Parts: sequence; structure tokens; C-alpha cells
Amino acid sequence: MVKVVVSDSKGLVQSTGSGVEIESSTTISNLSSTSMTAVGRLGVPLTLKSKRQVVAVTAATSTATTGNFIPAGAQVVAAAIAIVTAEDATNGSACTISDFGIVGDADLFNVAPTNTLACANASVAIMGLVDPNQTAAGGTHPGGYFGANTEAQITYNNPGASDVKPTVSITIWYYDLSAVSGI
Repeated sequence: MVKVVVSDSKGLVQSTGSGVEIESSTTISNLSSTSMTAVGRLGVPLTLKSKRQVVAVTAATSTATTGNFIPAGAQVVAAAIAIVTAEDATNGSACTISDFGIVGDADLFNVAPTNTLACANASVAIMGLVDPNQTAAGGTHPGGYFGANTEAQITYNNPGASDVKPTVSITIWYYDLSAVSGI
């Protein structure tokens, strides 16, 4: 197979070998120094990844994912929650998810805090983006960048003695900007 080279100075070029190579003098700006370290390395592809975990809504007021759900070095570009198992609140309180974020910042992905999600209907979902105010000085996750493993979290009213408690999927889409070993 012929190797295809896309060059910002030469255009589309064929050469010996196989695969696709991009030669570009594009400038990338507005990334943290950690992000630039990973992005600046030649041969380190940036691939959009996704991760999903299903959590149970319990008789508490919040539920978190495992501690490494958002991996260290991730730049989260979008997040979503969806009801997997609908609630049967016959003998309890109707559950409503009021916030979607991380432990320590309950509404990081729910920047419009009036967005709520009733637990009574399966397949209903809310998409979220990282709070744009995080890019301000002092933001804990500027541009959606996470320097350490982090738990995602949903916050809700206590469903009490509901006959069937809901389960909720939490999904993130992210770029892995951690340093790649061997480079």
C-alpha cells in the first residue's frame, strides 16, 4: 500500500511505505503545560476515548463512580448520564437527579443547574460539558483537564423505600493527555 503524506507545505503526497502521515506546522495554544507535553511529542496520537459505568441510586443523596473513572491525564470534552433501570417509587419518593459532576464539584458537568433528570423513565439522558468557568484563574479543572484519577458523581433526592431503585449510566468522552511511556 502507498503511504499518504498530508503536508501543509506540499499538499497531498504519495511516498513509499504504508499508512498516513501528517506534516504540519500548526500551532496549538491554550493548553496547560502538562497537556502540551503530551501533545508536543511526535508520534503520540490523540484519540477520543469513552468510558461508561452504571451506578445504583441508593437511599443516600449522591452516588459516585470508582475512583479512577476519570483517569489522570484526561481532558474530558463531554459527559452524559442516562437512566438504565427506571425507578418504581410506589412505596417511596420519586427520585430526581439534580446535579451531575465530580466529588468536590457536584455540578461540573451540569452547568445549567435547572437541568434535572427524573428517574422514572429509562433511556432519558442529560448531556453535559465541563463548566466553562473552570477555565478561569483558580478553576480546578481548566479546559476539562484532570491531573489525578477522579470520581464522577450524581446528586439526587433520597428515593427512600422505592420498590425498585434506579440505576444510572455515567459516560465520559475524553482525550488521554498523559505522558506515553517509551517516548
